[in-house]
Amino acid sequence: MNKEVMFSSLTKAITCSILLFLLITNAFLVLSQSEEWLSIEDEHFIIKYKAGKEDDAKLMLEYCKFAHNVTMEVYPHELDVKVTVYLYDNKSWTRSPYSCWADATKAEIHFLTPSDVPGDARRWVDNLWYQKNVVHEYVHIPTIRDLWKTEYYYSFGAPDWFDEGIAEYISVFCTTEEILQKYEHYARNMRTTVINGSVFFEDYELYR
Repeated sequence: MNKEVMFSSLTKAITCSILLFLLITNAFLVLSQSEEWLSIEDEHFIIKYKAGKEDDAKLMLEYCKFAHNVTMEVYPHELDVKVTVYLYDNKSWTRSPYSCWADATKAEIHFLTPSDVPGDARRWVDNLWYQKNVVHEYVHIPTIRDLWKTEYYYSFGAPDWFDEGIAEYISVFCTTEEILQKYEHYARNMRTTVINGSVFFEDYELYR
């Protein structure tokens, strides 16, 4: 094989390698972009959601507005940051569909996207569940952040009877009649738990 043929073959190989690299890189970028968070927001909240879930994000923003208004009536407060709510899809959600959580330090709330709730869980995880639990998780953020300003918090932290108790009280008894009817048994369960000497609400039937 002469040098010209070898050079031509080498050039073709390099060209093919470059094209293959560009194709792979482009595919990776497209995949990465599809996994990125999209967002909508108002003056108090930022809703982060996955592509194709805009309707869920709009619904969640309405729940958040409701949560803010309800909480302000019972517990007036000011936050120096917007609360960010993450709506995970089925691929990225690793917890039970019955779970959600707040991080007061980061002013974040985390939920499974409503339309991604599996069919067997929708009997319980319905619109009322989301509406009630958005209030519950939101309440954690201003109450805990306000406790940071006190000497008590640095000495003892926030016991569950206060942290979870105030969140449940506002979300159940200060929201709607429909929520109260569905979740009123929580009050009895919590009262029994505290009377029995526990400050932790871990029982599934109590806390879900």
